[in-house]
Amino acid sequence: MRFGSGLDILGFGFGYRAGTAQTSANADFRKATLKMQLASLSIESAIDSLALSHAEPILENREEIGFILNSGYGELESTLGFLKNLSDTGIARPLLFQNSLHNSTTGFCAIRFGLTGPSMTLNHRVFGGEHALQTAFTLIQSDECRLGLITTVETIPDEFLKLSGSHIEGATSLIVADSNWSRERGFTPFARLDSVQCRSIPSSREKSSEFAYASMY
Repeated sequence: MRFGSGLDILGFGFGYRAGTAQTSANADFRKATLKMQLASLSIESAIDSLALSHAEPILENREEIGFILNSGYGELESTLGFLKNLSDTGIARPLLFQNSLHNSTTGFCAIRFGLTGPSMTLNHRVFGGEHALQTAFTLIQSDECRLGLITTVETIPDEFLKLSGSHIEGATSLIVADSNWSRERGFTPFARLDSVQCRSIPSSREKSSEFAYASMY
């Protein structure tokens, strides 16, 4: 998929478990899952990085930001916690159920950062990042938003580690905009994406995903 005039990356950030020591002590995160904490950390980091591309003013109108969150395993960890607690105690705890919903992390982050534009949750374990970029581009081109905030976040329950073959945990966020729009405002992007391509996987047993960016600088 080609991105027309291109997509500029104006901000980026990461979230690691080490950073959750600080969020766990914050009252705002008292009921937050690990996935919510990691996603929030990466978004905060991406917002902070906007200063380097001279693009801080773009966050003044947060209704113009489209928020796309991808997680291959979704809220599986919270779902297991809810079901285990229900089995052990016979009590269906509302908070655990609420956090197990498909879009709970998206909703938490949208509320925390005041994002009132379009928000959506994707579940793609292999090409989630690529599909999130395509979704952001579509929203921007259809004038649904001016900016795309793309967050990919993953936590895997211990019970599934053997199935996954690796311990995947963390979050990444990108803030993207149409290249022409970005250029007109004098922003200095970290990178420009011209296109993204998702290739089919030969077998469902493949552990590595194959993807290619046509061009990036």
